Amino acid sequence: MPLLDYLQRRATPTVSPATSWMVSASAKASKGVTKAKPLDMRRSRHACAAAWCDSLGSGMNFKQRSGWVSTEFDLGEEVIHHTYRTLNMTRSRAISYASLELEERSTLVSQNRFALLLGFSLLLSGVVFFALGMSESLSLAMCWLGAIASFIGAWRTRYVLVEVDRADPVHIIADSNFDPIMEELSRRRKELWHRLYADYDPLADPRDELRKFEWLLERKVISLEDFEWVRSEIEMSQRGLEPEELN
Repeated sequence: MPLLDYLQRRATPTVSPATSWMVSASAKASKGVTKAKPLDMRRSRHACAAAWCDSLGSGMNFKQRSGWVSTEFDLGEEVIHHTYRTLNMTRSRAISYASLELEERSTLVSQNRFALLLGFSLLLSGVVFFALGMSESLSLAMCWLGAIASFIGAWRTRYVLVEVDRADPVHIIADSNFDPIMEELSRRRKELWHRLYADYDPLADPRDELRKFEWLLERKVISLEDFEWVRSEIEMSQRGLEPEELN
């Protein structure tokens, strides 16, 4: 995916020829040439590292719970602060919207098998103790504990796993908050792409610029009107090239 290659390249000096349209023109701009920004409401490109410095509590918050499992999404401007909790673990991490592959999803149904096995073992032990005439209070306590543990272990939680580039997927519980969360992630990812890539750079290779804006148009980050405007600008600035060379 070109965007992900770009993000990796901003963090390292390696440049992939397949995504040359993503190369920043900052070196050219530093020589005194001003980069044009023709589209409305555009901001200059952010460095990739800025996305990982997004502050907590600056955006929308979603909380989900299913049995003993809970998830929390704190949606900042450029990253999600995602927290995933179960009975025996808590995991928190920051994820850039740009690294989310929202179209790549899978479904997972999870159970606490340890609790389920423990519950069955306690129930069976309680019945055996009672049958052997051992302590009635102990047998009853084991049966109650076994029933509780079995209930916890039998509880099923259905997740939708959203793939993350070069990282573990994000667990989103499939409840009433699922659609609002996905819609908000999609909207914020588009906004980030817009800020990173929606500036027309007249200093860049025109073919790379055209591919970049086609990529943005396919993902509905820009409008067809914006794309046609950029295309006309490229064609006017490259009168020496044959029209078919820009396709």
